[in-house]
Amino acid sequence: MNTYTTNYWSLYLDFIEDFKEVIYRGYRLSYLVHFPSIIRPHGSLWKEIAQPDFTKRLTSRVTNRNQIQQLFSNYLDTIKVPFLSRKAPVAILDDPLIRIPMTIITKYFNRTHLITIKTYKYPQDKATKNQIYLQDYRTNTMQAKVKIQKQIDTILKRFSSHYVYQDLSVRHMLKHKIAFVINQIDMAEQLIKKISLSTIIISSPNHFGRVMAFVAAKKGFLPFVCNTAFLVMNLDSYQSLLLLMQSMVNLKKIGM
Repeated sequence: MNTYTTNYWSLYLDFIEDFKEVIYRGYRLSYLVHFPSIIRPHGSLWKEIAQPDFTKRLTSRVTNRNQIQQLFSNYLDTIKVPFLSRKAPVAILDDPLIRIPMTIITKYFNRTHLITIKTYKYPQDKATKNQIYLQDYRTNTMQAKVKIQKQIDTILKRFSSHYVYQDLSVRHMLKHKIAFVINQIDMAEQLIKKISLSTIIISSPNHFGRVMAFVAAKKGFLPFVCNTAFLVMNLDSYQSLLLLMQSMVNLKKIGM
């Protein structure tokens, strides 16, 4: 790892630790929020983070990315429950990074046992048996968000001179993204509660995919397959991915 990546991941580890007490429905939100979006507006951070003396601003020291992975794995182990086998449809969390060709989906999935979860809904959109919208599972989280915003303010007071946290744009984005994640958790839990599913395919462990993965792990779902982790570049790669999924559920055709 070079100086830039070492400092970035160390800063991320500091953030997770500094805000670990911010919890909603049993989830530590510092693990789920999209960290790059929070710090992106900081004017000078991206230049200074590449400097060796930036380590003086840090508490943590990451020398290998596996440290971050292990941190997440250890935390996930504290909330996940044993896998509960379900004879139910497979769901695909539809976002721009999902690039599984329709020909491959048709070959490996029974369309009557496949549900697409849309992450955005236009006014004219209507849910169907095989296509649902996250927004349809939203509830009122205002009270929880107000409580957590106050908690964040209290934590920020502890870091009044922190190089990153004292930046007003970073503070604004932190509160905005935390509120966003609270909504995501709420919608994911409501969806999983109301719709019977066997597993969910996500594209990336960023943004909503990460929230969905943590929520599902807590509810005893089959482990997720993140197709970007396989560097899926061609049809053979997609076939290998889906064959792996078939072996995981031990079914001739996924969802049947």
